[in-house]
Amino acid sequence: MKPESRVNYLKKIGSFSCKKVVWLDKANQQKIKIIANAQDCMTYGPKDVRERQEKAHVRSPIIFLYEFENACVTSRSSSIISGDTVYIERIKHIGNDIADYKAGFIIGHDTERAIIDTTIDFEIDCAIFLGGNGSWNYYHWMIEILPKLYYYEKIGILRDGVTILVPEEAKKIDSFNKMLKEALNGYNVNLIYMKSGSVYKVGSLKTVTTANNVVFNCRRLIFDINFCFFRKDALEYTKKNAIQSIPFNYKFNKSKICKKIFLARKESSNRNYNQKEIQIVLQNFGFKTIFMEDLTLQEQIIAFMQAEFIIGPSGAAWTNIIFCRPGTKALSWLPEKIKNFSVFSSLAVYSKVNMYFFFCKSYSNYLHGRYYVSPKELKNLINFLDR
Repeated sequence: MKPESRVNYLKKIGSFSCKKVVWLDKANQQKIKIIANAQDCMTYGPKDVRERQEKAHVRSPIIFLYEFENACVTSRSSSIISGDTVYIERIKHIGNDIADYKAGFIIGHDTERAIIDTTIDFEIDCAIFLGGNGSWNYYHWMIEILPKLYYYEKIGILRDGVTILVPEEAKKIDSFNKMLKEALNGYNVNLIYMKSGSVYKVGSLKTVTTANNVVFNCRRLIFDINFCFFRKDALEYTKKNAIQSIPFNYKFNKSKICKKIFLARKESSNRNYNQKEIQIVLQNFGFKTIFMEDLTLQEQIIAFMQAEFIIGPSGAAWTNIIFCRPGTKALSWLPEKIKNFSVFSSLAVYSKVNMYFFFCKSYSNYLHGRYYVSPKELKNLINFLDR
């Protein structure tokens, strides 16, 4: 169903409201200040063992401070509702026929209208917003959302006594919580942990442009190299705070650290593949299996800092690649259908990590569907890279 047809269909249901769409970068009346100018940057596609790697020039947008009156937000969306309008943060160079900003209270949208589900649960006088698309996910929290504090701090918005709206995961998930505490070290602020699915109405809401961003959803199964962008200063902010979270005399569990590590996943229906078979192959090459969710934030950082060779499927665990030492070797794989997914290959270049990819056979057209990793191909690639 075309986006316009879908919006018309949902409107007929009658249980949702219809709002006018304005792109956030076009919300000129709500722009208060330019924090950082637009910036030319590069994104890098997955590199194969023959050192072939495509790259793309991307224009990172101006970082604006915005202020909205009587605004509604939810922790799991970067969009803001004010009056009869929903302000959607887009990636400007990606067309609406591809990018889909459906998240949180946005049920569906086209370029002019959006179907919204907004039953207001909480009302607050004033706050700054630290939520957004994928706020429950380690990658989105570390790379996209947390660096907003860097820009709030840069212009003096982050100060004692300010109220900050943060996702409830920043309280429930240890790694999220530790990063938030470190970033707010020295500030006495009022944190409101936003319940998932709840809508918060704020009399005066401040927010900033997302400095590092990726197309959150696609209307069809496609991903191109230029679907993301990163600012080095925003990445360095996360890296600095993460490393500073490690106490000076921190005693880590050496049994969880190894020069060669395999990033395994707990059993799940999403992105399921022949992991047990691959785990046996990698054990024979001396790789230690680790599950990121079993490690503390500090253990994750140290595991990546100490590793010389890291292997694993594409996923949020690779966020930690920003902590690797230059020259670290990495090997990952992608289903053929998203072979141009460039997030972690780009972070690898920024971190000076030698990261390589190969592609796998998919069993479904679903983005997170089952796929198969060839043990033979994996063995050949390890032998080639580990010379």
